[in-house]
Amino acid sequence: MRYIIISLILITAIPLSQAQFVNNGGTVTVQAGATLRVETDFTNTSGTINNLGLIEVLGHFSNAAGSGTTLSGSGELRFIGTANSNITTNGDALNHVEMAKTTSTGKLTLLDNTTINGNLEFTGTGNNKIEAGNFNLTLSATSVVSATTNHPTNGYVVTNGTGRFIKGITANGTKTFEIGDATNYTPLSCAVTGSTYSSATLGARVVDATHPNKPSEADSYLSRYWDIAANGITGYSNTMTGTYASSGDINGTASRIKGASYALSAWVFTGATTNGSSTVTGSTLQNTVDFTGINALNKVDLTVYLSGPLSGSSMTNTLQVYDPPYIPTLLPITSQYGAPTTTYSDIGNPGGVAGNVTDWVKVEIRDGTNPATILETRSLLLKTNGHIVDPSGSVPFFKDYTANVRFTIHHRNHLAVLGNSVTGPFEGKNTSYNFSTSQTQAVKLDPGDPDQLQLKNGLYCMRPGDINGDFEVNGSDLTSVKASFSIGTYDVYTGADINCDGTVDGIDLTTEKLSFSLGLFSTLINL
Repeated sequence: MRYIIISLILITAIPLSQAQFVNNGGTVTVQAGATLRVETDFTNTSGTINNLGLIEVLGHFSNAAGSGTTLSGSGELRFIGTANSNITTNGDALNHVEMAKTTSTGKLTLLDNTTINGNLEFTGTGNNKIEAGNFNLTLSATSVVSATTNHPTNGYVVTNGTGRFIKGITANGTKTFEIGDATNYTPLSCAVTGSTYSSATLGARVVDATHPNKPSEADSYLSRYWDIAANGITGYSNTMTGTYASSGDINGTASRIKGASYALSAWVFTGATTNGSSTVTGSTLQNTVDFTGINALNKVDLTVYLSGPLSGSSMTNTLQVYDPPYIPTLLPITSQYGAPTTTYSDIGNPGGVAGNVTDWVKVEIRDGTNPATILETRSLLLKTNGHIVDPSGSVPFFKDYTANVRFTIHHRNHLAVLGNSVTGPFEGKNTSYNFSTSQTQAVKLDPGDPDQLQLKNGLYCMRPGDINGDFEVNGSDLTSVKASFSIGTYDVYTGADINCDGTVDGIDLTTEKLSFSLGLFSTLINL
């Protein structure tokens, strides 16, 4: 037997109690000022629900799919009681929604994408969280999120899946997303500017995990990130401030954790700030971006050339593609510069992410005022075009520092060079430093030191000959090259091979003798 409710009109404010409510084809009108209270589940199988008053539901609220099923009206839907509730709307928008649960177990779970054109209110004394799961909860541009009790402790949107909390936006201003995980309220505030808005929305979710692409160099960071998406805004920019949980989210030193944005496979630290204990701030121009907190790393594009393997306007990669298939490469997979060790398993492949590689180099970040102080050391790859990259083929990141820094480049058979001081705190910089453009790009710590770079083929290059890494070309280096030459050393990766062609020959010996006769040494010998 099919149950049909043709029309139910409540004309008083007296609650009408029912164990369960099912509409199967009729039109139900809850008149303004009236209350329909459902003790278990509210189900609209088919037909129209026109809510002009108040519907209170202790259990689940379901609006079935189908062209003959409609939710309408300017009234309120209130979730009450102690049990968990689910909601299914099947594309029909709700108006005013109120969470009024009274125990710690009374959450609301979305079972499909849900839209609220009116306000969302948290008033209950219990658990009033809305779990989005893999569905979006969308509010109109004029909707207001408010509360009288228990918010934000237990009244907010839990983004425990791929679903976002989305809000309409029609003009420049700030949108706050009342979101968190199952335990922590960690909202996101977005100060948005744009030139035009067309059906624009801004959505966010928060993930209680370390960002999967966190740079390995970051030693202070949040184990939490926000995923933000903007639509319909031209000239878009967004200054984001995320509030993290002071207990459990902090790894390392909180005062060093600043806002960091990840988009288009790159980290950006524009506007990176922190209050040192609970919030991080940063800015983005990208419509879709992940936002978190890490110590403000510095992206530094370093360029340097080695005199030995320089041929024309680039260096050779002979060691990389030595004699395939018999000896595919002479370059070691793991850098020889010691801790911290770095490995590039595809080093013998010019088609790999790092491209054409000449050799490994060691890069140091040193204190700008006192260059004897080494702040960070990394083993990196020197490409044939002079650029230094990490094993992902990317411009490397370096850790933050509160004062000026200098860059130092070491190579296993060339004299190390020291750069000029890079002014300002070394935090969140996106900069470059090219040793090849001028003799003065490699400084002298003493005016009597020899020129630190050699001009060759129009490029200022690191000078060859320091085989044992003691910052000078001396008798020990010359003896090493002579010994390797005398025994006919070839097919090897050795410091005596000055021009990096896999063989210690007369070219290497002549080059070493010239550097020795000039009495060359690195200015770092003065430290």
